[in-house]
Amino acid sequence: MIERKFWEEVRSHWILEAPPQISDRKTSSGGEIDPSLLEDPWGQEGIPFDMVDYDDAMEAALTGESYQVPKGQGQKPKVAPRQGIQPMPQSFAQAVKPPEKRQKPMFDSAGFEERMERRTLADYIEAGKLLLKCELPEKMEKLGQELLDRMSVLQTSIREFEKVYQPDMSQFYDCYIPDTLQLAASYLEYVDAEIDGDIIKETEKEAAAALETLINGVNEKIEEIYRYAKIEIHAQARALESMMSQEGYVDPNFKIR
Repeated sequence: MIERKFWEEVRSHWILEAPPQISDRKTSSGGEIDPSLLEDPWGQEGIPFDMVDYDDAMEAALTGESYQVPKGQGQKPKVAPRQGIQPMPQSFAQAVKPPEKRQKPMFDSAGFEERMERRTLADYIEAGKLLLKCELPEKMEKLGQELLDRMSVLQTSIREFEKVYQPDMSQFYDCYIPDTLQLAASYLEYVDAEIDGDIIKETEKEAAAALETLINGVNEKIEEIYRYAKIEIHAQARALESMMSQEGYVDPNFKIR
């Protein structure tokens, strides 16, 4: 129990209404007054808190501050303003904005890895779509979308000319495409893990550079397919013309040049 002296100190400054003082044992009708009512209520072991503003009284006693106590039951003392403590300026409060909520979902690493393991162009495109569903810097998002568009063209080109030309795609399937997509995935994983900002920025630069390089590589592969497909188709046409010429079916005016 807190020492009596402490509570007496609190009482001397913070009683909101004085305790009743009874001096006459007799009532107006001649009856006797209960002797317990004549006891000093402050002589008891405890302190009657119903006459004290407990919270402010405790704070004042602990901090040693002085207050002007208004008279009357139920009124609380007014605390003098403390030096050095000022209310937050409204302009500052308005400047402090709550963190923005995530607009896009977190990175689906499990779905991404599942598609990457298949090592096909179609699955790489689907893995890239999972990357674009997440929050990406503007440059990375733009490059990622361009890469997916060009990879789709590459896929169509391979399928369209597969009977006349089969490009060597082993380096793209085993290295170029998976390494680039994994680097972009690492950026998203770092963001979701909220690791050091410098690492995130560095990974962002590396991923953007890798995306640009891969886009150039995909474009070159598309050109290669069309170039060699054209050569092959032209060669087949010449061979067909030669065969038909031998049989007399080709007009010399319409020979392939």
